[in-house]
Amino acid sequence: MCKRILSFVLIFLVFSSEIFCQTLPLNRDAEPLGGMMAMDRVFNRIRFNTSQLSILSSREISLVFRVDTAGNAALIEVIGVSDSVIMDSIAVAAESIPRFRPTLRAGKAIPSIYIFPMEWRIASSPALVPPVTVVQVPHALGLENIENIIFRSFRMDYFAVGVGNAYGGNVAGHLRPGGGVSIGALAVSHVGFGAGMVLNAYGNKLYTPYSLATSRPQFTYPATVMLGVVVRREMMHKPGVTLACDLELCMTVQSLTEKVTDPDPDWVQLRGFSPGVVLTLGKTLGKEVVGFSAGKTTLSRREVLFTAGVRPLLYALDAARGILIEVGVGLNLSSRGIIYYDEKLN
Repeated sequence: MCKRILSFVLIFLVFSSEIFCQTLPLNRDAEPLGGMMAMDRVFNRIRFNTSQLSILSSREISLVFRVDTAGNAALIEVIGVSDSVIMDSIAVAAESIPRFRPTLRAGKAIPSIYIFPMEWRIASSPALVPPVTVVQVPHALGLENIENIIFRSFRMDYFAVGVGNAYGGNVAGHLRPGGGVSIGALAVSHVGFGAGMVLNAYGNKLYTPYSLATSRPQFTYPATVMLGVVVRREMMHKPGVTLACDLELCMTVQSLTEKVTDPDPDWVQLRGFSPGVVLTLGKTLGKEVVGFSAGKTTLSRREVLFTAGVRPLLYALDAARGILIEVGVGLNLSSRGIIYYDEKLN
């Protein structure tokens, strides 16, 4: 009797294991519980107006979700539309999507990216055409764990630099060496050309007043501010090190006296133009990190910057003309979008 019971248990375990192996595959792409119709029902509840539908009907829209190992999905990017109202409506609806079956690789759940193509059309009522394809992209959190990376065509750099400066030419007879700050943002292409905006502000002590047609006292530390565009050319871009040359074309103002009334005939503010050339050496801090920024998958890095620049000062007042020489140290935050990548197989 015991042998029969033992034989039955062994047979049951063998068949159960076969059934279990067939039920739980070793490799599976992420999919929503309830299938495509469950996703359909969520986004079919959005009621766009006619003008919004006109925008949507002429474009291919894809919703990109990050799915974790527990099957929780989060919208990270909307591809194909930039209208903030439409994107907000989609983001609100995406909070109600069903849970997912996570991606399996070798029987192990891994994070993944799920892309959901969509199409709207103008009809008597808003209609969502169910997607016909789903693209799965494995996701990893470390740069060392991914390969076959396809980057977007440009990256964004955001920098802030503290500088020390000194003047040459006529202006050197009025302003002592001092310091300031330079901040800016650039879009840099994959071939090393970039463009953006820059703001420079300086404070230098006045030790010899300018000869002005006013009896009003001049500021002890007249502020010099420059605002303009910057064009960049990267001359070297090696792992961990970059060397770039920036051409800055700035409008510049220098406030010399206080403004009391409007109009104020005794208020003196110099206005002019300053083309500058700045060399920037960047040294990467730490490792580059794959993450999510502004709803997009990005590769981010931090750099310490060392800068040296020369800026001619072209004012109408001859005594304020000259050159500004500066050196600085600062920080750059760089972010480059990732379109696709594969997870390395261990």
